[in-house]
Amino acid sequence: MQFRQASQFPSCDHYLQYFLAPDMLKQRAQVWDAFCEICESKALATDGVTYGKGPLVFIGCVPAGGQGKYWSKQKTVFIHPMVALLYEKHTHRQQRMWERAKEKYHWFDWMPWEATVLHEIVHWARDVGGKPELYNNQEAGEVFEKKAFDRKISAGATFGEESECKYDPTPPWR
Repeated sequence: MQFRQASQFPSCDHYLQYFLAPDMLKQRAQVWDAFCEICESKALATDGVTYGKGPLVFIGCVPAGGQGKYWSKQKTVFIHPMVALLYEKHTHRQQRMWERAKEKYHWFDWMPWEATVLHEIVHWARDVGGKPELYNNQEAGEVFEKKAFDRKISAGATFGEESECKYDPTPPWR
């Protein structure tokens, strides 16, 4: 993936470069196998998580209620700022709720960041590979999360509100 916001989000950048590198993901067979299966192309899966290749990952506006959004026209993966900030700063605007969720589900601050980025890169790989948006009549990104993490990973990032657009004042879907 490509990332141009390293100065604003250095921890997120490091995570993309190191923890989502193909060699690192391959060490986590459940995640890597699910990613390749749902992308339906090992080559596109590899390109999607190779730093400097694949889609642009951009922290910015997403539609209300979403943690991420893939925009096919620009081959760009948008990630909600609250998902990025949860990993970058370990803060959540409803911190007590997040702490309870982490305890209940055994989640960590990196999980929504990783799951959301990979979820959206699945959409990129399927788009570039000419595959339909759905996988077996289900939303492909959600199928990936369930196979990779045994559940959908949610940061409760948006609570139905559109993200503040200070990172991108004109999101493409407006």
